[in-house]
Amino acid sequence: MASQSHQQLHFLLIPLMSQGHLIPMIDIAKLLAQHGVIVTIVTTPLNAIRFSAIADRAIESGLPIRLLQLRFPSVEAGLPEGCETVDAVPSRDLMRNFYVALYMLQQPLEEFFEQLKPTPNCIIADKFIAWAADTAKKFQIPRILFDGMNCFTLLCMHNLHISKVHETVSESEPFVVPGLPDHIEFTRAQLPATFNPGTLRIDDIRERIRAGEAEAYGVVVNSFEELEPRYVNEYQKVKGDKIWCIGPLSLYNKDDLDKAQRGNKASIDEDRCLKWLDSWQSGSVVYACLGSLSRLTPPQLIELGLGLEASNRPFIWVMRGGDKAKEMEEWIQEVGFEERTKGRGLLIRGWAPQVLILSHPAIGGFLTHCGWNSTLEGVCAGVPMITWPMFAEQFFNEKLVVKVLDIGVSVGAQFVVHWSEEDKFGVTVTREAVRKAVDKIMDGGEEGEERRRRARELGEKAKRAVEGGSSHLNVTMLIQDIMQQANKIDRDTRNRIRAAELAADGVVVNSFEELEPAYVEEFRKVRGSKVWCIGPVSLCNKENVDRAKRGNKASIDESKCLKWLDSKEPSSVVYACLGSLSRLTPPQLIEFGLGLEASNRLFIWVIREGNKSEELEKWILEEGYEERTRGRGLLICG
Repeated sequence: MASQSHQQLHFLLIPLMSQGHLIPMIDIAKLLAQHGVIVTIVTTPLNAIRFSAIADRAIESGLPIRLLQLRFPSVEAGLPEGCETVDAVPSRDLMRNFYVALYMLQQPLEEFFEQLKPTPNCIIADKFIAWAADTAKKFQIPRILFDGMNCFTLLCMHNLHISKVHETVSESEPFVVPGLPDHIEFTRAQLPATFNPGTLRIDDIRERIRAGEAEAYGVVVNSFEELEPRYVNEYQKVKGDKIWCIGPLSLYNKDDLDKAQRGNKASIDEDRCLKWLDSWQSGSVVYACLGSLSRLTPPQLIELGLGLEASNRPFIWVMRGGDKAKEMEEWIQEVGFEERTKGRGLLIRGWAPQVLILSHPAIGGFLTHCGWNSTLEGVCAGVPMITWPMFAEQFFNEKLVVKVLDIGVSVGAQFVVHWSEEDKFGVTVTREAVRKAVDKIMDGGEEGEERRRRARELGEKAKRAVEGGSSHLNVTMLIQDIMQQANKIDRDTRNRIRAAELAADGVVVNSFEELEPAYVEEFRKVRGSKVWCIGPVSLCNKENVDRAKRGNKASIDESKCLKWLDSKEPSSVVYACLGSLSRLTPPQLIEFGLGLEASNRLFIWVIREGNKSEELEKWILEEGYEERTRGRGLLICG
């Protein structure tokens, strides 16, 4: 249950408009809101539609989540109308235009910023939203970076930027990443575009992103400490201690509906999918999905399909819709692929409810592109993986899965296939390579059993991390850190206040000398200036009407209150009021109320109104508290 002290915190979340970056940011919003933090998610009209179902459910459940929709300036930036996400960008050449459109969101956001109530205390921005650094400076609040990677990958990239060891070798020559706890080798051809840009030249944008990383107050990571403890420790050393591993974020989606609605609307009925899986033995099905951004050529997709068919295993194959979907459909129909694999193959065209599928006991292996969201979802499900990295940081994730965690088998991909250059590379993974990798993951034997055991153990550790473990603790620590920042008075301001105190000709105190004579005398000595005790100032109110109207308007009719008190003997009533600023949690307030009841004394209990008053009111009604204490207890709400 959320602590009341978090209620005034307001986090502004700015995700990158890309499915793989947006999904975990929505999870972060829900997670923070479950801890009582107000969260505003910056989005655009078409992106809002993508996650509207899950956002609406969260808001309807009472979570303090808001959406701030900004018009995406696609046309002004030279993009097609309605192009609001990375996966909608028609060609690699237009990625610069997409970044330009992102930068154009800064001004409208800042215009809205001061209208947000309460004023945001913190920005969590995707690392690609580099301009958020300037916005945070302008409004003098911390900016936390969300990097959709793990600490292993982040440490690899940091060490490569520092050492530049990759610059001394050829494209295909292996080199060791320095400064890692394990011996990890790559070739230059496997590195992401930061080190291996291909034909896309956005060096100025990348440099701005790196500068923004260096200026961030801290980093939120979708990983958990038990998954990669040595790499978390090493990354904290090189970046400072403000690294919060709060994942796996997918595990905060507890019920099947949340799992199914995570991301785009599924292209298959969830019940049909689950019914199909229910018909298979535990650990017998291969799930093959290569991500929302993969752009494999039809010949390469055909090799994948034939490899799955040749494995003679039941499988689910998720085929991304796109420009080449029609060509693939023609092949499926012409060769009778769906007919040949009927009964043991399920094809999903478009978006799949991945978390729901992976968590089904029938899944025994996951053929993945090694995007970090998908990889971590495989870890959470305790499922061993067949790794087929394609671009971005995916080869780093493969090394973590295969070499460090030892829960995966590589399909044999050797180099990054740059977006829009797929035809140039042709078929890079054969059907035989797919079949062999599937066999190795799914077959028995001591090696396979050990791999499955390790995968299951990591799945259990992942659950413990979010259910009161390290990730749960890190969320609490993150909120507490920002709370301290929000409550911190600027050092110069404190000094000015102190200087003003010392320069004052005297001090007026709401106390009286007979109450604390020794302390009045000592305070006069240390002040060395005039001290006038003029209190208690409340006694200046002589009439009942003045006493009643002192402060806010009373939440109870004064005559009713006095009539209730008149009915009691002198000195028989306990008056309980913890002030206008106290923010006790409902469990603590319940304990307080039960204590008053257990005293068997007459009492007046003033319950402060606030964000949790509804929860307490519900308890009072359900438990019959007011009925039980009728006659001897008077509750004043407000």
